[in-house]
Amino acid sequence: MKKLVFIATFIICSTAIVAQNKNVKKTNTEPQKVEQTCNLQGTVQYRYNDYIGYKVDVGAEVYVYPKEKFSEIFTLWQEYNQLMKYKMSYLGYGEYNISNANRRSISGYSKERENKLDSITTHLIGKYTLAKDDYVNLSIIDNSGKYSMSVPYGEYIVVFKSKNRTRLQLFELSGRLHFESINANKQTLLVSCEFDY
Repeated sequence: MKKLVFIATFIICSTAIVAQNKNVKKTNTEPQKVEQTCNLQGTVQYRYNDYIGYKVDVGAEVYVYPKEKFSEIFTLWQEYNQLMKYKMSYLGYGEYNISNANRRSISGYSKERENKLDSITTHLIGKYTLAKDDYVNLSIIDNSGKYSMSVPYGEYIVVFKSKNRTRLQLFELSGRLHFESINANKQTLLVSCEFDY
């Protein structure tokens, strides 16, 4: 009988201890990590003319994209931008009385580069259209010409879209674009853009 009383008492005490432990809330003794943010700041301007110089690009847009999701588009844009420099040089010689073959030779804008530009433009439009709404933050330039936005620490692609400058290519008919790769790893980072002709 003593054994039964002992076993019954043991079971009752054990059940009470287990039930009591279930009601005890665990407290997190680890410090909570505070997400660090970087304040991106800068200005956006466009070249008005040779006499006045640069003016504030009111209405220009500044987008911030995660680098890992936007790196392929950034690489395409770099190649596109280089080919556009050849094209703009080629078009610049159009006002002179120079044959088309000589304009191509002087500017370096060969027929192969023209075809490659067309191909990259088509590819870039498709990729950019699918990803353009996946931005982390967006700012629109006001009369001061400045922007400021916060993003978590990390690597990003900043895309500037001009309101007052375009280029003669389907990808930039609604506004010239400039891409910048950044590492937001400090409290404040200055990233500005000046669009030329």
